[in-house]
Amino acid sequence: MTIQPRSLNVEITKKVQIDYLISHPEGYDDSTHEWGLIIFLHGMDKKGEDVSQLSIYGLLEIVNEGKDIVWEDMEFGI
Repeated sequence: MTIQPRSLNVEITKKVQIDYLISHPEGYDDSTHEWGLIIFLHGMDKKGEDVSQLSIYGLLEIVNEGKDIVWEDMEFGI
């Protein structure tokens, strides 16, 4: 299987509202540090109008419980 770059060029004229959750690490606002971005994509079984329901899964659950995420200790793979 090969991955090929593609582009989508379309004019979108429909107004939409997209609700989302966001969390910044401590020191984010007063730092010149470059921060990464994590996007949590949920499956179809988590669809709906209330995005707060997603806060009980994965990294969102850890943040919601008030725990610190220590990025240096995490291992990421592809």
